[in-house]
Amino acid sequence: MKITASFISRSGRSAPWLASGFVLMGIIQLIAALVFSVQGMGLRAEQTELEARLARGKQAAEEVAETPLPPQSALFQLRSRIAAVNQVTGSGGDALTGVLRRLETGLPDEVALVSLRYQRRQREILAVAETNRADNLSEVLQRLERNGVFREVRLVRQSERAGGQGGMQFELRLRD
Repeated sequence: MKITASFISRSGRSAPWLASGFVLMGIIQLIAALVFSVQGMGLRAEQTELEARLARGKQAAEEVAETPLPPQSALFQLRSRIAAVNQVTGSGGDALTGVLRRLETGLPDEVALVSLRYQRRQREILAVAETNRADNLSEVLQRLERNGVFREVRLVRQSERAGGQGGMQFELRLRD
């Protein structure tokens, strides 16, 4: 009796699959080569424009470097004229950072600032804050009045915090 079973496949059955895999890889490499060559041609086309822009940029930089600055006295006169114009237009008052710094000294850590509206020309601040404890409100008012940071401190309104979370929300009007 002759045994005809074999665990090794017959030669020639995997050859078409292997050949089709090589053909597919060749097609993919050909497409990639075409894409790279098209992009290279595009970059070469842009290169002349970029070189022209670089030359214009260098020329503009040389022109700026050659322009002399005005003397210090002229700059000082210009600054004083701008300050005079600002004084006439009434754009006085502190910058917002200065106002926030002064407001921070009057607010305890347990008080959260919800909104702030600063009217620079009127030198007035409308601040809405909230806290978990009612005694923080009196502490805020006492601190702001005692420190003399603001000329006028007014409590505009106070109410319970929205959403049933407890605590209170209050609005202050402060004047410089």
